[in-house]
Amino acid sequence: PALKRGEIQSNIKLLAPSNGYVTKVMVNTGRYVTETEVLFEMVNLKHIHAELKIFEADISKVKLGQKLTLSSPGLAQPLQASVYLIGKSIGEDRTIQVHCHLDKEDESLIPGSYVTATIEIGQQTGITLPAEAVIHYEGKDYAFIELSANKYQAVALTVLSSSKDKVMISLPDKNQVHQKFVFKGVFQLLGLLKNSGDE
Repeated sequence: PALKRGEIQSNIKLLAPSNGYVTKVMVNTGRYVTETEVLFEMVNLKHIHAELKIFEADISKVKLGQKLTLSSPGLAQPLQASVYLIGKSIGEDRTIQVHCHLDKEDESLIPGSYVTATIEIGQQTGITLPAEAVIHYEGKDYAFIELSANKYQAVALTVLSSSKDKVMISLPDKNQVHQKFVFKGVFQLLGLLKNSGDE
């Protein structure tokens, strides 16, 4: 309309298709542009999602709808999310893409940020002991319980899960749950047990 009236405008309004933030500017003042040229890149922060890379060996543990926690140095506190889509192809790095949706939108998460995800793969009930309280001997796992002063007994157990410093266990005898477990010196007790042949 301005050109039809023989007028040239120094400024015009550009309307974006949606609200968002400008992430990249591809032009500068005074430059000529064509009608098909991209001038800006924008991102809409109303629907941020996380793309995770899960190792091939672990993908069988990931299910649709599973809850997870996202953390990043740029976040004031961890964010809650859930698994929305699991990829069907394996990348060159032997990982599978997993698409996750945030439970609550948080604009402090910047697009392109690296995040660490902790996925809840199931719930188990058991006893948690320090890792040094559990010993592996002749193909089985054991812990020691204190029967009385200077009297101990080795009990076989099943390791449900483990981390760097904790082990979750299950005992065949549920009454042993309330026993006093030995946390220190289990290797010495095992040595004494092997030498004496009894408790």
